[in-house]
Amino acid sequence: MKVFFVFCFAFIACSFFSINVYSQGMEDVFATYDLNQDEHLSLDEFSAYYNATAVAKCETAKPKRSAQFDEMDKNGDGILTRDESPIYISRYLSNPATASLIVNDTLSKEAFTKCPRMSIEYVWKMYDTNADGLISKQEWSAKAAAIFKRNVSE
Repeated sequence: MKVFFVFCFAFIACSFFSINVYSQGMEDVFATYDLNQDEHLSLDEFSAYYNATAVAKCETAKPKRSAQFDEMDKNGDGILTRDESPIYISRYLSNPATASLIVNDTLSKEAFTKCPRMSIEYVWKMYDTNADGLISKQEWSAKAAAIFKRNVSE
């Protein structure tokens, strides 16, 4: 019985921590980029956020992505094939920002570690789910939760 309560407490604590991290991150973004403090991000405000963070995040991830590529590249030829990594080939083909990096159903290490930037319009549509021309805190947190869930399951 004690084990059950410890497990429940740990689960609740972790859930609260995850929610808190999202909440804090969202609050920081809105405090910095919501210039008119209306609790919504306009396209211009969101563009400033996206341009300031997307490149930095991608550059930071390059060494990790390089190692990840090397792990998947079973024959060490510097090219990922569908046999070596069907998930990444499919994912890259389905993303407008990365589809052009796939050549003859293969992906080079250079392309894999590259920082392809999705157009701001594409990213905007992902966040502005009600298409009202603004991103609310609710839309932001829902998208952040979906991204977190996808990353945890991978």
